Amino acid sequence: MIINLPNSTEFNNLAANCLVQAFDIVFKTDKDIFDFGKEAIKEDVWKYSQGKLNTSVVLIHQAIESFMKASICQTSPLLLLEGRRKDWPVLPNQEDKDFNEFYTTPAEALLRTYAATTQNSLTSEIVVLIESVRTLRNQIVHGVSRTGLTTQRLVNDILDTFLFFSGKNAWWDALLNEFVNHPLVDYYGFGMEMANLAERLDYVEALVGKAKFAKQFNQNTRTRRYICPFCKVQWMREIDDNDYPYKWAFLEKTI
Repeated sequence: MIINLPNSTEFNNLAANCLVQAFDIVFKTDKDIFDFGKEAIKEDVWKYSQGKLNTSVVLIHQAIESFMKASICQTSPLLLLEGRRKDWPVLPNQEDKDFNEFYTTPAEALLRTYAATTQNSLTSEIVVLIESVRTLRNQIVHGVSRTGLTTQRLVNDILDTFLFFSGKNAWWDALLNEFVNHPLVDYYGFGMEMANLAERLDYVEALVGKAKFAKQFNQNTRTRRYICPFCKVQWMREIDDNDYPYKWAFLEKTI
């Protein structure tokens, strides 16, 4: 018997974690530029940080593979295995073998297995995204990549990956889940840390534009915005400043 077969939930969780880590790398690289408007040194910062941004690419690639594996697992995780079927310990009196001891489908073949089993509508744009990330990752891992990465490109890839594989709200939900589940979440004060998360919304919208940003959410982010009362109270309590800068609360009609 083949034991410890993976499941869709495990791969989906791994994918979301990788994308959150990739986003954190990009955000922290760009934070000083974003906070202080240092456009004049932007190119220098990005050039200096290519190693970090390369790591973000590797994580995005890992996330895409994990999302595809999660989808394939809904049909059968056995489709992820490479090699001869006669080596499978599935007949009577054969010793068990762990799934992780087998060779699994390589990246270039994984897309075709995914395409053959997915219920998603696979567009040429998504295939281009998957292949471009795979190619760039291979250059980084197996050679010396000379591609000049920008944080805008990487954030676009992260958002597109979340949107295609997990749907709207997925990017922000993943950031919130990582934040809430962190063991040190309340170390500096939960309310204040929660209020500061809104900075990421401002950052991403400024980077990718309002139209692209709006596609990530079920909520219409292009309607009038208000300051969140909870966040403002936390800000005033910790910063002693009445001028909370982030407007990410929306009014909704109730029946």
